[in-house]
Amino acid sequence: VEGDLVIAGGGPDEERVRREVTRLGLDRRVRFAGWVRGEAKWQLLAGAAVAVVPSRHETFGMVALEALATATPVVAFDIPGLREVVPDGSGWRVPPFDVAALADRIRAACADPAMAEAAGLAGRHFAAGFDWHVLAGRQDEVYRSVLEEALQ
Repeated sequence: VEGDLVIAGGGPDEERVRREVTRLGLDRRVRFAGWVRGEAKWQLLAGAAVAVVPSRHETFGMVALEALATATPVVAFDIPGLREVVPDGSGWRVPPFDVAALADRIRAACADPAMAEAAGLAGRHFAAGFDWHVLAGRQDEVYRSVLEEALQ
């Protein structure tokens, strides 16, 4: 695909991945950003054609949700924790751990900017539902309904 790959974060396989990037001669197209915070994180997410979250386990897909909040579509494995925050239409989930399917979906998303833009806009709308005020209002509704039932 056109463009460069930015790998943010880190992990136990980082050195192995760095060696593989060098072995494949991709040093000019792959940048290791490390842990990215604050405004730099938001700029990175918002400037991406697609955010790829290849997690093998997640308790909550915060990175995916943050990408969607910037109108950047997400490609991820279809696992719990990501399934809930990457709904159909705002990105693409592929069979868990199917790296070939992940690569195919990344290529497809990058090859069709209009499709990616539509998914990103749908993702921004979805992510807006995770606003703290919205979530607090929903929690308040749950508490009130439980109290009402208990008082009847």
